Amino acid sequence: MAKPQIKQENPNLRITRRQHRAQKIILVQFSYSQELYQRCKQLGGRYTRTHRGWWWPVSEMTEGQLHKKLGVATSSPDQKKEIGRPRAGNHDNLPIETGNKILKMERWMKQKRYSENTIGTYLSFVRQFFKKYPDRSWDAITKDLISHYNYEEFIAKRKTYSTQNQWINAIKIYLKVHRLDHDGLQNIERPHKSHYLPDVLTPEEVKAIFRLTINLKHRTLLMLIYSCGLRIGEALELKPDDIQSKEGLIYIRGGKGQKDRRVPLSDRILQELRQYYQRYQ
Repeated sequence: MAKPQIKQENPNLRITRRQHRAQKIILVQFSYSQELYQRCKQLGGRYTRTHRGWWWPVSEMTEGQLHKKLGVATSSPDQKKEIGRPRAGNHDNLPIETGNKILKMERWMKQKRYSENTIGTYLSFVRQFFKKYPDRSWDAITKDLISHYNYEEFIAKRKTYSTQNQWINAIKIYLKVHRLDHDGLQNIERPHKSHYLPDVLTPEEVKAIFRLTINLKHRTLLMLIYSCGLRIGEALELKPDDIQSKEGLIYIRGGKGQKDRRVPLSDRILQELRQYYQRYQ
């Protein structure tokens, strides 16, 4: 297997052993990097908000294997830099002033309590934009430049509506933070969204999926997200205290937009959850 071509410019990356969900794991933490994010995903890593990193059970992966597969030099254990915080002026070899402006945007988003995933995604879009024009000053942004980049990067490459929309959100926040609204830059038009009828499974097809899923953990997860309308991340973050059987409710904490909500809990799902708990605690 060829060594992954990842730039070795992430000094904040750490690979350590931890205890997580009553098991020993290998934990990978790093300041945001699109390359490392995708690589961890491809290697089957699971993301944990608790430790803010990607993890593997020790039975699946060793520290040495991850060092080799990620292809990035790690920091020393006693390094004092904060994980997840990029250094000023070190944004993919961008000019120091531009890097500092992106860092200011990051701080602004954190103060507004954007999620870590949203912050990382938006910062990545802005960095990619400035990498495309390395000689351009942080404030030398025009409508024509945005229009040209929008076409070349998203239309010509046939990227999805949602990806293009995220990029527009990102650059608008950057403009807002630095008050770059000359020439009406904030009035960037969003792409027209197509509307399609969803493919809906019939009740018989859903029952067949549950019936053919023999693994208790997988079946419980599928039934839970289907019955309660949960996002996969919300289901994975559930704790026993969130299951309020007497009330017939499940409490979802810190969902999309950092909002809590309650969803109905059926007797059938409660029975499945109790079987799961008895086996896995």
